[in-house]
Amino acid sequence: MKKKKKNKNTIDQTSEHKKSSLKYHIQKLSFAGIITAVSVVLILPSFKIFPAANFLEYNPSDIPIILASMCLGPLWGGLIALAVSAIQALTISAQSGLYGFLMHFSATFVFALVTGLIFSPTSDKRKEIFGSSKSAVLRVWISLIIGGVASALIMIPMNLVFVPLFMGGTYKDVVPMLLTAIVPFNALKMILNCSATGVLFISSKPVLNKLHSK
Repeated sequence: MKKKKKNKNTIDQTSEHKKSSLKYHIQKLSFAGIITAVSVVLILPSFKIFPAANFLEYNPSDIPIILASMCLGPLWGGLIALAVSAIQALTISAQSGLYGFLMHFSATFVFALVTGLIFSPTSDKRKEIFGSSKSAVLRVWISLIIGGVASALIMIPMNLVFVPLFMGGTYKDVVPMLLTAIVPFNALKMILNCSATGVLFISSKPVLNKLHSK
């Protein structure tokens, strides 16, 4: 009799765990969907932020994607980056075609992936990472800075390869533009994205703790 009762308790616990796990994954999927929608909307407000590169515009659409990578993990961040880049390439920035998709996806994917990989909490670190301790806050900024630098660096070879391929000319024609416009623009973009994401992440700790409470 005791054995049957024990087996029933085990089955009940397993069933409860599955329900809890399913609920958690539904929450993550819903959060990812919201982030994707917000990011697509944030493509619309574009600004010229670097006088020497008026042909390059900044929009804050990467911020939610990086935030998602930190909250949900690098895989989710990468998938959202792919979805947003594809939607942008097919709708808002259709005139830039494959070139625009490759450039946007590369920069955002690397930023989100690297940041998420460095920051992504394991089960035994969640309390520390999503807490308010100095080490938790420091980890946020270190992850963002390294991710931002990686994104800015990857765009150097991407521009050297794809600008001549899609725009004509040679890589030698791109080098002066890299030094005077593209690299400084990407550096400024990195600073803006890092700052905004860091402040937003730290100020949203109650929501993030609830998301990771399971």
